[in-house]
Amino acid sequence: MPEARYDSVADFYATAFNAVDDPAGAALLDLAGALAGAGAVLRPGGRFVFAFLHPCFPGAPGVSASWPPAARYYDEGRWTSGAELSALRRQVGAQHRMLSSYLNAFRRHGLWLDELREPVPASQWADSRPGADRVPVYVAGRCLKVRLPADEPVSSPRCAAGAAG
Repeated sequence: MPEARYDSVADFYATAFNAVDDPAGAALLDLAGALAGAGAVLRPGGRFVFAFLHPCFPGAPGVSASWPPAARYYDEGRWTSGAELSALRRQVGAQHRMLSSYLNAFRRHGLWLDELREPVPASQWADSRPGADRVPVYVAGRCLKVRLPADEPVSSPRCAAGAAG
């Protein structure tokens, strides 16, 4: 494993798209592996900065949602868009994950959320996609590297449907 020697690691879209070594997006990105690598090279207190398409983005005319049209938000998996204004997602594809999947994965790898933002899209992008700026399109955040206690669970418990959490 690499030495923990960096103060910052940035990830823009790599956790959401599949274009790692395969520009066609045929291989699924290993989110746990990517976060384990980021966590391994960060010093304690180091920053992991990320930005990707908001997992809750419902789409707009001509713009794909974060999940396939025939699926639900809860259906995680790889897919390719057919929307005319979503060129990158048509060419590369995407891996839909729920927001909770990202945040829980960060925590499991010692990356604790410090700040989260949902910026308003740039006007030059939004002007050509009417209605797409009514809800957050992107999510960006910063996690801090912490040392996990030896007894930290590897996975988070799931709540029963309808139970308060």
